[in-house]
Amino acid sequence: MELGLLPALGDGIASLRRAGQASRLVDGYLVPYARAFEHGRDAGQRAFTRYADAARFAHEVGLGINAGHDLDLSNLAVFRELPFLDEVSIGHAIISRAVFVGLRTVVREYLEVLAAASGGAGV
Repeated sequence: MELGLLPALGDGIASLRRAGQASRLVDGYLVPYARAFEHGRDAGQRAFTRYADAARFAHEVGLGINAGHDLDLSNLAVFRELPFLDEVSIGHAIISRAVFVGLRTVVREYLEVLAAASGGAGV
């Protein structure tokens, strides 16, 4: 589900959660963010704001947040700052790049991007 749709579904999600019928996790569909990011960091940041608002809402109604679709070396650093983010699944991007540069190289590249995003703190 695209995270941006969550607020529109708010009352229904909250009702399902109270009844024990709702998912405990949202796996964010991030293609719109990735496409916006292709038009520049400012466009990506504007798209990210929409996801951040939705993530806050999801957290308020008791949902966890996973992300991964279309995150890669160029756009992961910004998305790492998503509030209440539980997990990022970037295996497809890692393996796709590893075909060309090798797994050791691509893992190092991702660790460097994540370390830079966190100000050098441990990943």
